[in-house]
Amino acid sequence: MQETTSTEFLAWQQYFEQEQTKHTREHYYLAQIAAEVRRSNVKNPKAVTPEQLLLKFTTSPKKVAPPTEADREARTAASKANWFGLVGTPPPKPGG
Repeated sequence: MQETTSTEFLAWQQYFEQEQTKHTREHYYLAQIAAEVRRSNVKNPKAVTPEQLLLKFTTSPKKVAPPTEADREARTAASKANWFGLVGTPPPKPGG
């Protein structure tokens, strides 16, 4: 099994986020079908375009507060405890 680095993982995450907001050929095809159906029920059929029926994707930037020093220490302690538990060794005593 091939390993992925954290940098590659983050790059893939960003790629997939960008890909989710792009329209594919199938989206345009389905919008055209929906436009034809809609045209049969409106007064002015020429006013309906497939672009009006495409979903519009918007994303807002994620606002995350930077972790405090206490948060970092708590996360580090929890991570160490988890790893020591998985390995099956007791954690080192503080100060020793």
